[in-house]
Amino acid sequence: MLSNPGIFVFKTVKTEVSASLGAMLSNAGICVFKTVKTEVSASLGAMLSNAGICVFKTVKTEVSASLGAMLSNAGICVFKTVKTEVSASLGAMLSNPGICVFKTVKTDVSASLGAMLSNAGICVFKTVKTEVSASLGAMLSNAGICVFKTVKTEVSASLGAMLSNAGICVFKTVKTEVSASLGAMLSNPGICVFKTVKTEVSASLGAMLSNAGICVFKTVKTEVSASLGAMLSNPGICVFKTVKTEVSASLGAMLSNAGICVFKTVKTEVSASLGAMLSNPGICVFKTVKTEVSASLGAMLSNPGICVFKTVKTEVSASLGAMLSNAGICVFKTVKTEVSASLGAMLSNAGICVFKTVKTEVSASLGAMLSNAGICVFKTVITEASASLGAMLSNAGICVFKTVKTEVSASLGAMLSNAGICVFKTVKTEVSASLGAMLSNAGICVFKTVKTEVSASLGAMLSNPGICVFKTVKTEVSASLGAMLSNAGICVFKTVKTEVSASLGAMLSNAGICVFKTVKTDVSASLGAMLSNAGICVFKTAQGLIIPGIPKDIEVNPYVKAFLVPGRTFKYRTKTLRNTKNPLFLDKFSIKDIVPSEISEESALEFQVYSSHHVSRRHLVGVGSVRLMDVDHLPGGQTELIIMPQTVYRLHQGDLHLSGCYQPVAGKIVFNILEARNLPRVSLLGAINPYVKVEMYVNGMREGKSKCKVRQNTQDPVWHHQVVFEINRENPKLLGHVFVFHVLHKDMMTGVHKIGQVDLGWYSHGEQLEHWYEIMEHPHRSSDFWHAIIKTGKIAS
Repeated sequence: MLSNPGIFVFKTVKTEVSASLGAMLSNAGICVFKTVKTEVSASLGAMLSNAGICVFKTVKTEVSASLGAMLSNAGICVFKTVKTEVSASLGAMLSNPGICVFKTVKTDVSASLGAMLSNAGICVFKTVKTEVSASLGAMLSNAGICVFKTVKTEVSASLGAMLSNAGICVFKTVKTEVSASLGAMLSNPGICVFKTVKTEVSASLGAMLSNAGICVFKTVKTEVSASLGAMLSNPGICVFKTVKTEVSASLGAMLSNAGICVFKTVKTEVSASLGAMLSNPGICVFKTVKTEVSASLGAMLSNPGICVFKTVKTEVSASLGAMLSNAGICVFKTVKTEVSASLGAMLSNAGICVFKTVKTEVSASLGAMLSNAGICVFKTVITEASASLGAMLSNAGICVFKTVKTEVSASLGAMLSNAGICVFKTVKTEVSASLGAMLSNAGICVFKTVKTEVSASLGAMLSNPGICVFKTVKTEVSASLGAMLSNAGICVFKTVKTEVSASLGAMLSNAGICVFKTVKTDVSASLGAMLSNAGICVFKTAQGLIIPGIPKDIEVNPYVKAFLVPGRTFKYRTKTLRNTKNPLFLDKFSIKDIVPSEISEESALEFQVYSSHHVSRRHLVGVGSVRLMDVDHLPGGQTELIIMPQTVYRLHQGDLHLSGCYQPVAGKIVFNILEARNLPRVSLLGAINPYVKVEMYVNGMREGKSKCKVRQNTQDPVWHHQVVFEINRENPKLLGHVFVFHVLHKDMMTGVHKIGQVDLGWYSHGEQLEHWYEIMEHPHRSSDFWHAIIKTGKIAS
């Protein structure tokens, strides 16, 4: 489906297909579909075969026959507000178009359009109404530039070569009622532009826009009962907006080999094969697409460059084949897939695969659904499958699962075998067979709110992963976990309840960092080498405290600071105990003025454990927290917290250069956002457009904000942006003040993404706290520091 795609974007896509779509988007470069509804009972074939860029906006297509190579090998095709009702084949309607843009076009034609826009250079139609009962012939054949605005022509004979070989032809508000052939009305014009076009033709349009350079159609409604032929065959750029197409025959190579095809708000009802409708397009973007097809999807999106699916609902009763095989970048948002057969290599060898709000009901094997995927992201995924997932995420580069529910009765095989980065959030897995190497050799595996009920062996579920993080994990397993976390780099378990009746084997054998928080383990067999050769294993039972990065023989002088988050509206500090790694605090404190109705999922009591040291002011040992909503459910009102190393949840994302100057006399604090360096490339295409947003919080309430300009495509941006905040002179020490510097990336396609942040205030630590001390202790003097940009993660109980 998305095999080796260049760029594919699908938004709000609903697909109901019972058969194969063929190579709908085979080898497509960039395909963009927005608000597309397609009801097809046969194969889509190569609907957008080899299209360069295909963009569909507000397109409704009702076709009962094959679309053939509707968008095959199209250069650039953009459809906006197009309604097409055709009962015959469109043929090569948009076959190999150069640039074709349709806006507000209504065409009623009962015969074949022929090569209406065949090989068009530039054709633009705006507000055109044409009523013709005969053939348009080569109306716009080989047009250079043709623009029609406000033209009303009533002719009963042939226009002949009315605009034959015209250099520039402009028609505005054109109404044409002709009962004969237009002949070469616009034959060989340079640029053709049609605005608000309504065409009612009962005969063939012939090569109406044949070989046109650029063709633009806006608000197009086409009612044709015959074949469109090569209506837009070989145009360079074809743009369709708000397209509604009702066709009962084959579209042929409507957009065959189109360079750029953009579809927005597309509704397609087709009862026959779409053929190579989107086969091999360059760029294909689908937004709000609903497709009801009763044939096979085949290689619907085989080998596309970049494929993005948003709000996709797919009901398919046959094999998806290589639906997303070898896809470059595949993004799925709000995807519901009901499939009764094998997905095959749905996402096999995909470069980047992102799934958001995915519901998959599959009764057969997923095969190599995400085999060898580069980046796979799943958000809100529910998967009900009764067969093997095979190598669903085998050898995936980055796999992220959020809110995943998986009910599988067979083996997951190498579901996440050799995955680079695998992140699971809110995962519920009910499996009755072996998970095999589910996360074998995974680079980074993160599980949040995971419930796993498995009656067989997990095998090497997390064997040799780089980083494995489990949050709120409940595992009920009646067999061996094998090397579940064997040789894991970093394994973190929070609020883990494990009921296992067999051996855990080398669950955490040779793990780099293994942290357990609030762990309850009922095991009747040997734990084996559960924590054998672990690099760092910390259990917050007031025992074995160590300071990361400091020699173990250095004395530890621990104390604990407690905060009510978010906002840190309450704080408490214990006494400092000298030279002990097993402190016994027995400190008691109370929190007043808590309103139950204001307690949210994020409300928690956070504990930061520090050690006083003669080398520096303090060291952060680790952080732990307990949610307020969980307090009533704690057995005996007690809980055990493991203090987590900060590096587990806060990843270095480059550096930010800041300067600050406190001016208490003027009642101001001035920051200069100078520059950043070594920022990561966070977008799907590897670009980064960074900017900084700074916020001032006072006792948990935001009192001010500012942001600097976006720097385009640079990992080392320079801003020199000054930010001034007014402060209350009655609070000269700025108690309760926190200044948060958010480093963000702005993506034109996917929006704003957070890279990381820097916090300055009395509750900072490390170099951030040192910088804050410099600012406060030396007022009216500027102080600048380089700070590590930290990507923070939620620290739960």
